[in-house]
Amino acid sequence: MRYPISARQSGFSTLPIVLILLFMLTAISLYSSMASVTEQRISSNETRALVALHAADSGMERVMASMRDQAYVQTSTLLKDANNDGCIDAASKDSVANRCVPNQIISDSVPPGLTNPVHSFGASLVNPNPYDYSELQIVSVGCTDACSCATISSTTRTNCPVHKSIRQSLLSIRPVNDPPQLPAINGLAPALVTLGNTSLSGNVRLNTTSGDISLMTGGSVTFGNAAPILVSQRGTESPAETPPGSGIFQLPVNQVVMDSGVGLGSGNSFFLRFIGNGFAAGQSNQAAKILNTVKVLGTSIDCQTTTCTDSSLTAALGRHQVVVVEGTLNLSSATTWGTSTKPIMLIVIGDLQIASTTAINGIVYVRPVSGAWTTPNGGSLTVNGRLAVEGQFTSNGGLNVTADANIAAALAKIMMIERVPGSWEEL
Repeated sequence: MRYPISARQSGFSTLPIVLILLFMLTAISLYSSMASVTEQRISSNETRALVALHAADSGMERVMASMRDQAYVQTSTLLKDANNDGCIDAASKDSVANRCVPNQIISDSVPPGLTNPVHSFGASLVNPNPYDYSELQIVSVGCTDACSCATISSTTRTNCPVHKSIRQSLLSIRPVNDPPQLPAINGLAPALVTLGNTSLSGNVRLNTTSGDISLMTGGSVTFGNAAPILVSQRGTESPAETPPGSGIFQLPVNQVVMDSGVGLGSGNSFFLRFIGNGFAAGQSNQAAKILNTVKVLGTSIDCQTTTCTDSSLTAALGRHQVVVVEGTLNLSSATTWGTSTKPIMLIVIGDLQIASTTAINGIVYVRPVSGAWTTPNGGSLTVNGRLAVEGQFTSNGGLNVTADANIAAALAKIMMIERVPGSWEEL
């Protein structure tokens, strides 16, 4: 029996269709396999990148911890500008761009201490703008796959394909300079420092330790005779009354340093000799910013329209041991503020009125708005630490200031740090 030609040829038309379908299925299978492998690689790369990011974050946190470590702050050059080029010693100066650029300061494995680490970081600290030491940035690089982030240079980025770089801006200040940056006295710490003329009357004691001086002033010193003036040198009373019977005990020559005002500088540079990270006081244009940073990171009281009292200071010290008062603060109760183990830093931009028996363990800095400050206003003031007056100073009795190096050193260890909100970024 003979079939029609069309029937005999139908098998030949079906075969190409089957082959095409088989090819398509094979291609789909291969694509699925390749996509699966690609997804696994992407997932692996994302995981490694995430690990590198965490390693970079570890470096940032390590720098933050070092900045908060009091012993480290005291001994490290991390926050110093030894050559006064405007950049902290943890950074270097790019003179062409007039910027500070980061150098390596800390590197380690994650977790720390491993001999052959898989993950590591390299971190640095920099103040981008020269002579602005209150705004800092941490730059940290994290690496994985046993690639070392021992440096934060471009070489690391080339040699370590999987790495992450992050940056965090900080607002930072070490509010107390110890010893204060005072000229001509070779790092000694006076009990009382005044920028203007100084008049001492009544019962005044300025107590110093061995080698230190009692008083440094940018003006002249006059003595009244309403009551004996006692000035203690190295724990002993000063020489006898001069003249005899006058009730006036003159300061020994080597206990008084008088300056023309050029060395102590203007109000802003005088301020920076006591407050603000311990850098050169010559950058007087930074004084307002330093003061504002201390207000932000410490605590402040606005007493410009209403006189503040003891309760205002109590509330402020409950928040921080560094307090800035703007306006008039009247202390009228017999109170001791601060302790030898937790002293306070009291900055008064205005008038400090002492109407009772007041003792302060810490450093007191007064910037009288009128340019002159008179104390104790009917009470008595004892300061264990240091007293600085940015202007003329008159004591009408009841003043006892002891230059306590331990209290000053304790305050100098305070490091106030705060992350700038929204400044974290991946580079």
